[in-house]
Amino acid sequence: MTAPGSAVEREITRRIRERGRIPFAEVMEAALYLPGKGYYTSGVERVGARGDFYTSPHLHPVYGAIIALALQRMWRLMGRPPRFWAIELGAGKGLMACDVIRYSRRLASGFRRALRYVALERGAAARLPGVERVVASGIPVRGVSGCILSNEFFDALPVHRLVRRDGELREAYVGVEAEKLVESEGDLSTRGLAEHLRWLGSELPEDARFDVALDAPAHMRELGRTLDHGFVLTVDYGARTEELLARPQGSLVCYYRHRAVDDPLARPGDQDVTAHVDFSALVKAGREVGLEPVAYLSQREFLAEMGLNLYLRRLTELRLPQGGIEANGLAVRTLAEDGGLGDFRVLVQVKGVVPPPSSRDLLNGEEASRLAASRDGLPVPVLDRQRLDLLSARYPLEAI
Repeated sequence: MTAPGSAVEREITRRIRERGRIPFAEVMEAALYLPGKGYYTSGVERVGARGDFYTSPHLHPVYGAIIALALQRMWRLMGRPPRFWAIELGAGKGLMACDVIRYSRRLASGFRRALRYVALERGAAARLPGVERVVASGIPVRGVSGCILSNEFFDALPVHRLVRRDGELREAYVGVEAEKLVESEGDLSTRGLAEHLRWLGSELPEDARFDVALDAPAHMRELGRTLDHGFVLTVDYGARTEELLARPQGSLVCYYRHRAVDDPLARPGDQDVTAHVDFSALVKAGREVGLEPVAYLSQREFLAEMGLNLYLRRLTELRLPQGGIEANGLAVRTLAEDGGLGDFRVLVQVKGVVPPPSSRDLLNGEEASRLAASRDGLPVPVLDRQRLDLLSARYPLEAI
């Protein structure tokens, strides 16, 4: 637990004393998003070397460069519209947004002129060159033509923790005992949980846990209703429903100072609390609003298709000191590492694009390779001071 009297813990305790024990999902929501005090809303730096975990954009700018190439490919598949919106959910401080904008300046002139990048974030806003920054929990526009993208957005949605006991579904609640937050089981807090499992066509095994983000399908439906013409690109860690059901302890995990933590009730507001994304639910919800899946693959496969290995080879051509080549190479390889970021999933969905593109149409690494290999081709992004220095201090990402 954090020191008695911390704002988030105090608020959680107040709710419990007023109403009795509350669902774990409500505790997670407060811990992450209590206005001005939660993990993501307090203004404290949470991601990167001084935070508790890192994301792909914090490792190397080549990640944002590859996203820029993917967006340009989408723009071409859409018939090169004069305006192409890229709307990023959960943009944080906007590191990926800046990388995409910076690299897009090197891409086709028509794409550069068409691109309008909007970064959405529930926390404090910051000024980003070339990026429209919006503080919002939802997309403030409709009729989008372009791509709605996210990197580790859905994993931060609060989850209800379910377990089956003697054939009955039970839910995790949080109460207070001896001035400590403690977990216990009770009846389902909402019929929506049982309905969610029926909607998925799944049954929870006896004594197994299953973490349900009820907001995730709702968010995907909202994206589908917002998008008129284009793509939804989702990068996150997770799996299909049947794979998640095979995890008897559920998929909830916490991070504090780059280490996995077992107790989700420790340090409320000061440690990350997250759960694996159910990609089957995202696909099913998307189809209900006209979003059809184009590709579902690992981040390792996605980056390889988009030319990551070529970038690795070209690093050796740069006039960098040996330490610089090694640092860049380590960071780029970590993006595709087995047991880590390389195991993240990439889901691409499409709506209103005629003819409907195939996975091969979208993942056109051949195009990226031609651009990167030509004499006047794209530059090789290199590390800057905004990235983690893995070579001197390796920050471990626990196996997912």
